Amino acid sequence: MKTKLVITLALSIFTLASNAQTEKGNFLIGGSIGYSTAKSSAGSSSQSHRSTAYTISPKIGYFIDNNFAIGTKLQYSANKSNYSNRNYQNGIPGEWTYNVDRTDSYGISPFVRYYVNITDILKFYGEFEMSFETGKSKSKNDKGEMITKDKFNNYRPAISPGLVLFPSKKWAIEFSFPLVSYEKRTFSRISGQEEKASTNSFNFGLNTFAPKLGLNYHF
Repeated sequence: MKTKLVITLALSIFTLASNAQTEKGNFLIGGSIGYSTAKSSAGSSSQSHRSTAYTISPKIGYFIDNNFAIGTKLQYSANKSNYSNRNYQNGIPGEWTYNVDRTDSYGISPFVRYYVNITDILKFYGEFEMSFETGKSKSKNDKGEMITKDKFNNYRPAISPGLVLFPSKKWAIEFSFPLVSYEKRTFSRISGQEEKASTNSFNFGLNTFAPKLGLNYHF
């Protein structure tokens, strides 16, 4: 009888501790890291393209109600593309040419997030964020120097689902994917003839090639 009482009490304390991590009045601090890569080739491997992208995003949030948090993120992202092309003359392979493009951006993203309990230590959450970014695009010129081509500003609302695991009372491990996003980009070309333009894009569907892994501290 005493053994059953001790086990029941221990389970109750564990359940309350795990639920307390997303209770009203708590804070979370942490961040996430995202990484994606892709490679393609064409023309019997005479042309190839490899791109690599990563993001670093620290954040802070506050629970205004149980399982409901608001906060903001800071973000830095970089995307690098390497192109190689082999020239042919009269069917004879010539020299390879290489080009590099790089884009760097900085931003801020206010967010709201709601958690749903799955088990005592595992929760599902949905997050809506409003991202504002600014950055530059560079490319390598004939002399091998990286020069700035464009400056741009992005506006992007997005919805991302995720899972969070609480291995301890204070720490949380997150794993999320983009689901729905809309992006509007305005940019100005600063090399050569100056011009301004804007683009719009809409994305829907889980992008398993661009996951984000995060680690948060709740207190």
